[in-house]
Amino acid sequence: MVDGSIIVFSISALRCSIMGEDTRWSMWLVIVSTGASILFNIAHAPGGFMPALIGATPPVLLFLSFESLMRQINSSLGGQHSSLTTLVPSIKRKASKKIGQTNTAKPQSQQPVDSRKVKASELLASGMPKRQVARESGVGLATVRRLAAAAGA
Repeated sequence: MVDGSIIVFSISALRCSIMGEDTRWSMWLVIVSTGASILFNIAHAPGGFMPALIGATPPVLLFLSFESLMRQINSSLGGQHSSLTTLVPSIKRKASKKIGQTNTAKPQSQQPVDSRKVKASELLASGMPKRQVARESGVGLATVRRLAAAAGA
């Protein structure tokens, strides 16, 4: 049951990334459920180091393998999901510079998000409050805040 939540929360983070929304909450849930699974497996293992190590291995491998798959899918769909980049801002800046240098073309599936971001930018420029911009443009509040910060508002 706990291991299944790792998959569900990872898919949720992927969806947030593709939609241009904040992924921190979903990634936090992925990390917490992975940690809980590791702790439960170690507690359930019979005494000794080796059984505890064997018990801890499946959730770690599930996390690593599923996150690897999510990154591949996200990359092919044009999202920006990354568990490390959402938790450590300095890595995110470095990663976004590399992404911007290597891939300037947007995939077809990204076009609706881009048009909503353009609309949000226009509404921000008109002086509309951020929450209202988010509602009217169809993007998340976190995205509106990022757009406002990028515009210097």
